[in-house]
Amino acid sequence: MRIKLIDELRQSGWRSSIMTTYSVDPQFYDRVVASRFRAYGCENNILIADAAMLDQALDADPAGFQGAGRRYVVAPARVAGCFHPKVSLRLAPDKARLLIGSANVTAAGWGHNQEITTALTWSRRTAADAPAAAVVRKAFDYLKVWLQQPGEALAYKLDLMVRQAPWLADAEPNAARRVCETRHQARHDNPESVSLGAPAPSR
Repeated sequence: MRIKLIDELRQSGWRSSIMTTYSVDPQFYDRVVASRFRAYGCENNILIADAAMLDQALDADPAGFQGAGRRYVVAPARVAGCFHPKVSLRLAPDKARLLIGSANVTAAGWGHNQEITTALTWSRRTAADAPAAAVVRKAFDYLKVWLQQPGEALAYKLDLMVRQAPWLADAEPNAARRVCETRHQARHDNPESVSLGAPAPSR
């Protein structure tokens, strides 16, 4: 199924988001992503970016992240090589939306390029979505690893995410592997079925 990533920014009902990127496009995140999220009620937002690429972007465009520290937080991910996962997670009190794929959070990645993305949705109102909560929790736990950094704004936003999505505490992250193995077997038995997701990589 084709997904138009830019349309993901026009969905209402979300409270929080965490996105990861390797390439950094400050003006796109500030003026498009964060702006549209907030316009649709998603006001608690964090961007995790490769530290080296973030430094390059800030050197080239020092004022690009105009809303950083107030409307959103940008957190550097420091690794020996490259920080390369492309994850988008949105949370609400009764639902979640997880995207994992190849698209950087840039105008090209979310607006022009042909990218590949796996999308997973969980809703408390849909019984069939129940197993997906484990995968979302696994992804959230993975993202939290990169957010263990100093800074009151970051700590506040992360705490707010947990309070706004209390169901995360009840989701069992270790069940994610069983969920994905089941879906993988279903796809193997029926090639036309689609696997909804995979557990986020561990650090």
